[in-house]
Amino acid sequence: MTRVWIAFGLIGVILTLSFTEYHLCKDTSDKLLEIVGQLETTDDPTAIKEYCDKMKNIWNSRKAALEVFLYHSDADSIESSLEMIKRLAKINNTDTIYTECGQLRNKLTAMEEAENVCPHNIL
Repeated sequence: MTRVWIAFGLIGVILTLSFTEYHLCKDTSDKLLEIVGQLETTDDPTAIKEYCDKMKNIWNSRKAALEVFLYHSDADSIESSLEMIKRLAKINNTDTIYTECGQLRNKLTAMEEAENVCPHNIL
């Protein structure tokens, strides 16, 4: 009987971790994608810097938890894109900011899609 309870406990832990991973990645991706969309539609350097700070704050607050679930190379890639956008905002290089925003959008979308239950993600 003890083995049955241990099995139920392990299933519970696995389901809790899976649920946490899915919602953490999806919520982070959604929030950052929303800000990236706002950033891509503005030309105001002050607003761009504010959006960069918002994105960086969201990422930094969730980075430790996300690195438990994501590949470190993916997390580093997203963080480097955020850092690049912030640096470009300081020198008001809007053309390159929009290019980097597109790359960040692709990375965040890939992070979100990797958490969906699909046959190609399982296999």
